[in-house]
Amino acid sequence: MADNLTDSPRPPISSPASVNLGAPQGGDQPQDVNAAARARRQRQNLTAARMRQQQDLSGMVIDETGTRIRDKFYKFLSEYEDEDGSLYYAQELQAMEEAESTTMNINWEHIINNYSDLADMIQCDYYRFEPFLRQAVTNYVRENKPNYVESDADSGSGQEKEFYLSIINFNVRYNLRELTTDKVGQLCVFSATVTRTTEVRPELVFGTFECNACGKLAKNIAQQFKYTEPTVCSDPQCGN
Repeated sequence: MADNLTDSPRPPISSPASVNLGAPQGGDQPQDVNAAARARRQRQNLTAARMRQQQDLSGMVIDETGTRIRDKFYKFLSEYEDEDGSLYYAQELQAMEEAESTTMNINWEHIINNYSDLADMIQCDYYRFEPFLRQAVTNYVRENKPNYVESDADSGSGQEKEFYLSIINFNVRYNLRELTTDKVGQLCVFSATVTRTTEVRPELVFGTFECNACGKLAKNIAQQFKYTEPTVCSDPQCGN
């Protein structure tokens, strides 16, 4: 039975694997243990800061439905079991790590058969909710493999990889001529024949802007098919 979409579990907080803090066995081990402990605490602090940033309401319009979608999708990734009773997406994450991939394959049949309300909202407004789905994937990787989520786990820099999702076994397929304007923003699969290709040029997807009044940076501003600046400063005390 699918849960109601209003069931919104608390976002995950990372719990990196503990390090051995036992008695030193060699001449250089105390420094190694202290360095490992500092790196672990730094990862925990960075994780907590990122989770607070996801829920930061200061000066920003928050998509509450998108937040519920993120939490529901995270719950799906954490709980879905295959026929053998194994956590399916834990195995998918393991395969991602072995292949050094940052894209998680999501079986659409798993969603639509168990979370039909979530499937309907994702299908009807995929462009809107795709960033929240990616947040859920990142949170899931951070919770289950905290070292893999970082670009360089040994350095303790806290720079995270970008994670994506690829939906497979989608059950609605269109011909190219059927992709009319009412399909814009929806999750679609279509069939067509490629007859010509052109040069691939870079596209600005997210931008970082500096407020002219206070100098505060506004990061990850999504571009709405054109050059898009933030409408207000993210600092509520600025007023610009």
